[in-house]
Amino acid sequence: MGLDKVLKEFDVPVYLNHSDLYLWNNYPDQAKRFGFRTSGFDFTPEEMAEQQGLSVGPFTFDVLFTPGHSPDHVSLYFSDDQLLIAGDALFRESIGRTDLYKGDLDILTESIKEKLYTLPEETKVLPGHGPSTTIGYEKTNNNFVKG
Repeated sequence: MGLDKVLKEFDVPVYLNHSDLYLWNNYPDQAKRFGFRTSGFDFTPEEMAEQQGLSVGPFTFDVLFTPGHSPDHVSLYFSDDQLLIAGDALFRESIGRTDLYKGDLDILTESIKEKLYTLPEETKVLPGHGPSTTIGYEKTNNNFVKG
């Protein structure tokens, strides 16, 4: 819902993993289900596929495809800083919801184990909301997905 405001103030590219463009293409209908009105967008974001070394402005990071919370979810790993922006895949002692559109607990668990828990244990995790954590802490203390 905030993308409109950002684009009015800043001339920046918009990226999205294209594995499921349904929500993007049907954004006004989806927003309406939650009581919001919007006209949607007249463009398709640039593809953000899983890859190493993507550079956006001054930032370089790896894009990790971590579906499960949503079918197109990605996490961003900054190896030089040992920092992971996990979005809604992994939280401190929790994981993202899987009861929404195309959420899948088994896929999310696999994403966390294969893509996130393989990162160095000291990697700081910044979730989509809530307190930060580390990969090592989650592997030991996350009751949803044990490392």
